[in-house]
Amino acid sequence: AWNVYGVLNFLQALVEKSNIINILESEKAGLEQFTATDGYDYSGGSNVLKVLGYFSIVGLLRVHCLLGDYSTGLKCLTPIDISQSGVYTSVIGSHITTIYHYGFANLMLR
Repeated sequence: AWNVYGVLNFLQALVEKSNIINILESEKAGLEQFTATDGYDYSGGSNVLKVLGYFSIVGLLRVHCLLGDYSTGLKCLTPIDISQSGVYTSVIGSHITTIYHYGFANLMLR
């Protein structure tokens, strides 16, 4: 058995601590190159926390779908543009689970 609140809080804390949402927003504005370099060429220190926060967004989508909270899951995925290749496509398991849960959540909300 796993503690739902513990998992959600842990994933959300990783997203907030990594500041990945602001990084992805500044990338959309053309100020960052995070996705183009798979997070490896980030000048603000180590990329480990940033990439961990990025994949935590995918984890939040997954957990919310497991709980049946599809709209919140899709809202969590908003910073990631899944119509473009991103860091999530560099790991095949992440690519599959992102597209699967995104599609499933949209299907369940119809």
